[in-house]
Amino acid sequence: MKTNRFNLLIEELLDVNIQGSLPITTNYVSLRYVNTDLIMFISRIINKHQELEKKILILLKFKKIIAQTPRVPDEEQYRTDRAFFDSIEREQLLNDPIKFIDAELGYLQERQATILASNDSPQKDWLTAKEVCLKFVFSRSSLNRRVAEGLPYVQLGGKKMFSVSQISDWLKNQTD
Repeated sequence: MKTNRFNLLIEELLDVNIQGSLPITTNYVSLRYVNTDLIMFISRIINKHQELEKKILILLKFKKIIAQTPRVPDEEQYRTDRAFFDSIEREQLLNDPIKFIDAELGYLQERQATILASNDSPQKDWLTAKEVCLKFVFSRSSLNRRVAEGLPYVQLGGKKMFSVSQISDWLKNQTD
């Protein structure tokens, strides 16, 4: 049963169609009071995948959930296990899951940039929205905002295609 719950949690984290809350993950995170346990759990999930994009997606979702989810025991639970909760206070300060996630994201995004930069194949001039997000390290919402602000693209069928040179020029003009 534990494996099934674990797999459901991973499926929920990797589902890009879920825009709102992630009930299974949020519930799991809210019950993890010891930061070390939560960090080990996050590591276990990201190490289960080879693809950098999936690891980054999982970490971003965990960061959002941890920032938005209270992880404190209810009063009755605290009274029952007061000695335990008092003993982990120092551990909570030393092992911050948000700092762990930020460090992992930094490392993975650096690896991703290195892989993209060292790609020996000829550079494509036209990219899909997903490829733009990876190449320029944009989130999807950031790309959509930039499109609304005038980032040039071409609509081919149902897909937006972006020119690398036009994006670079547009970004340079935005910073001037």
